[in-house]
Order: sequence, then C-alpha cells, then structure tokens
Amino acid sequence: MPFLILALLFVVLLTLIVGIALSIVSRYRAGTARREGRRWIATVNVWTTALAATFFLIAAACTSIWVHQAFVCAVLGIAAGGMIGILGLSFTRWEARGERLYYTPSRWMAFLIVGAIAGRLVYAWSRGLHTTSAQHHTWLNLPGTAISLAVAAAVIGYYLVYAVGVRQRLVKHQRLRTV
Repeated sequence: MPFLILALLFVVLLTLIVGIALSIVSRYRAGTARREGRRWIATVNVWTTALAATFFLIAAACTSIWVHQAFVCAVLGIAAGGMIGILGLSFTRWEARGERLYYTPSRWMAFLIVGAIAGRLVYAWSRGLHTTSAQHHTWLNLPGTAISLAVAAAVIGYYLVYAVGVRQRLVKHQRLRTV
C-alpha cells in the first residue's frame, strides 16, 4: 500500500512538472507570435496591467512588514522592467498592411521574460524544498525573497510599458491613416 501511494505521488509530481514546462513553452510561443494590433485590446491590456501593478505594489508594501526592503525592491523591479519594456518595443517588428497594423515581439525579449518567470518558479520550488520546520518562521527574512519580488515586479513593469507602447503605436497608426 505505501508503494502505491508513493507511485501516485510521483505521478502527480511528474504531471505537475510536465504541465509547468508545457505552460512555459506555450507562454514563449504566445509571446513571439505575430499579432494584429487592435486598439481596444491594447487599451484593456494597459488598464489590466496597471491594475496588476498597483495591487502588486500594495502587496509588496504589506510584505515589507516581514521582508526588509520588499517594497523598494518591487519599485526598482518595476522601473527596471519598464526600461526593458522600452527596449522590447524597439526590438518589436511592426508591419502596416493597409488599415491594419501587425506586430511581432522580439524572440529574445520573450525568452528573457519567460526565463525570469521560470527562474522565479525554480527559486520558489527550491526554497520550499530547503525550508525545514525550524526555519519556517524565518524564511521570509532572507534576501532572496526580496529579489524574487523584484523579478516579478520587473515582469509586470515590462508588460505595463510594452502595453502602453503598443497602444501608443496603434493610436499613431490610426491618426496617420485618417490624414
């Protein structure tokens, strides 16, 4: 009976790992796909990403009670992600076809963002494995947690700036089209 339980746990763990790996590959493929720019979608992306950034910063401020410098790292992460987002916009390929504007994000930037997400997952997993019950109450004070928050904030900052840039480019394209 214990062998059956261990085998079942192994299958569940393996399924989880494969599922996460497939979702990472899927995220990379979606992040590099050619898209038609639609203004309403770009507007929704800007607002939802700004809302996510706001909630993230509020959560980071609350986390600062336990994790020293969590809010500062989150703000710096969003700023760094914003700069990477500007770089990502400059690497994006834009194609105007008649009245429509298509764009293809950079493969390298998508790889960087997906790598940051994957690295953060691996970090969280390794922290979970190496935390003993005696350390359970102090693990939040370790500096890696603030760095992990900064990486998550950088991803949010990247997507926020990228969404704003896509929307601005679409608005500019529509103005030039109507002139």
